[in-house]
Amino acid sequence: MELLPKILIACPTSETKDYCFFDWISNVKNIDYPKDRMEILVVDNSSTNSYKKYLETWGIKVHHVKPHFEEANPKNKKKVIRNKPMVQTVCESENIIRKYAYENNFDYILMLESDIMIGQQTLRTLVAHKKQVISAAYFHGNDKQTNLLITQIEKFPLIKTTIRLGFKATMKFMDGKVKQVQSCGIGCCLIHRSVFKKVPFRYVDSNGAIDKTMFPDSYFYEDLYRMETPAFIDTSIILEHNSQEWAQNINLQ
Repeated sequence: MELLPKILIACPTSETKDYCFFDWISNVKNIDYPKDRMEILVVDNSSTNSYKKYLETWGIKVHHVKPHFEEANPKNKKKVIRNKPMVQTVCESENIIRKYAYENNFDYILMLESDIMIGQQTLRTLVAHKKQVISAAYFHGNDKQTNLLITQIEKFPLIKTTIRLGFKATMKFMDGKVKQVQSCGIGCCLIHRSVFKKVPFRYVDSNGAIDKTMFPDSYFYEDLYRMETPAFIDTSIILEHNSQEWAQNINLQ
């Protein structure tokens, strides 16, 4: 019998997402997939490494990324602690995931945000499609009247318009088929090795400027488009997004 692909299930997280971590890790550990063909990696970007120690009690691999840096005050040479832009911290976390997956010969990364609740069969379903990039859908917030995080495309690869679908249009779009999209976030996104070995996550635009409202997933889909690598979504799957206003509790400098 042919072995199933080796999967790294991973996400950046922090203590601000602790309200749902128990549910997240419980769901992940109950995924219907051979345990010897999957591994869990969490990259913690909390202000200290104390939360990392708590995460490790769950028997998973955990890395820590500092969300700040030190620099010398030019006037008195004393060290000053400054926060990184949140987009930079997230990007560094995702590139640790990418590097670990590449160095340890994983076939896929399943990027699964720590407030997205995956179903038992979701991973098997996504793997069976044999796509380079394929996602499950989830609502942008935790209110079912918010939009699913999908940007539809027209006339690919010569995109004339991109359409962020409203609620009613999104529900019509979700007809149970696998469809090509312009983007759909990476909250539950299966990425093949042929892609993640070539496409690093980034948080700056093509001119090297930081847009604090543009997270690495936006640039990821932009880079896929430049490479003419299609992205897909399985419209038969809508996952629970246990979202809270966690961003109000952190510094988005």
